[in-house]
Amino acid sequence: MILIDRKRLSLFFSVLFLSLCPFLVLSINNQLNTLLVYLGLTIAYAAFLFSVKECPSNFWLIIVLGVAYRLLPCFVATSALSNDLTQYGYLGNKIIGGQIPYKDFSAPYPPFSLYISVPFILAGDLRVLKIFFVSCDLAMIFLLYIILKSKFVSVDKGRFLSMLALFFPVSMLEYSVSGHNDSFTMLLLIASVALLDSKPAFSSISLSLAVCSKIFPVLAVPFMVKYLFSKSRQASHHFLLGLVSSLSLISAPFVLLSSSSYFEMILGTTRFSIPYGLFPTLLFALLGGASASLAIPVLIVSSVFSAVVFLLIFTYSCVHKWELFKSLSVVFVFLPFLLPQFQPWYLLWALPFVMLYFSENRKMLVGYMALLSISHFLSYAMPLLVSSV
Repeated sequence: MILIDRKRLSLFFSVLFLSLCPFLVLSINNQLNTLLVYLGLTIAYAAFLFSVKECPSNFWLIIVLGVAYRLLPCFVATSALSNDLTQYGYLGNKIIGGQIPYKDFSAPYPPFSLYISVPFILAGDLRVLKIFFVSCDLAMIFLLYIILKSKFVSVDKGRFLSMLALFFPVSMLEYSVSGHNDSFTMLLLIASVALLDSKPAFSSISLSLAVCSKIFPVLAVPFMVKYLFSKSRQASHHFLLGLVSSLSLISAPFVLLSSSSYFEMILGTTRFSIPYGLFPTLLFALLGGASASLAIPVLIVSSVFSAVVFLLIFTYSCVHKWELFKSLSVVFVFLPFLLPQFQPWYLLWALPFVMLYFSENRKMLVGYMALLSISHFLSYAMPLLVSSV
């Protein structure tokens, strides 16, 4: 039997991922073809995930190929799987036209995510905005590598884990193809966690910017405060003061101009007329079907249920003294399935924390990434299959 060198196998699959990208580009405006190519990428990545167990010597060559693999699809504008990029452009153009978010027009996103898109829209091409979001994800992967190298694992293992994140098909599809802005929020959140020990004031500012670009990082606050409080009460007080001050400073103009619309954005009522998360869908099914009259009651019940689950996780983590990365992993793994709305790219929120927590447990990490890949593919494929029946 011929044994395949792991280093060559790693390089082979890296080239394979890259070579599949042009096919993705050619079929980019057809949802079915895009999903078929994505399935091919997922299968190839699974083979890579289960075959390569160490960092190859040609690591930097593979990284260059990986960056190209992530950047190439950015140069195609598409709405095959999501129209969020078009929505960013639409909202950004309103700001460029002199309108104020929440006062002159409703917006489903916090203010920082609206204004950060403006300079890239002024460049005249939404593909530049996609490149920015991919760059944020690449920067986050590098930051993960720095954290892994400095605190947890050997240089080789840190490089290996970074390589797994770089070639992860879910990230490529959501950031490089669809251009979602969650990578920007995740970069700010990971930066906040990285600065928590050494510079809690800067950590709080980074976290406040993350919350002002997407709401979900607010769930990290209790765990980060608990972590700091266990080390230094003074540091936890400085962190909270910086967080509240930054959030107040950013939010104050919009609250003064249009408080009701701004709080509606925070509560999520501007994002959907009928909640379509997994739990709300179940509630609607039990109540006889989705309807506008049931939207608010279902939203309230699902929000209360999510809050109860979160409090249970927080209490359990305190009693059993979970470390920070474990707590954040569990919260962000369960969060997408509890929200009033569900989108496939929400599954990426937990990935950095799972990688940090399971950095020394390869089987658990590989199992989680495989499960995430399957769940992500099915979340796109199932509606398409159901509609075709």
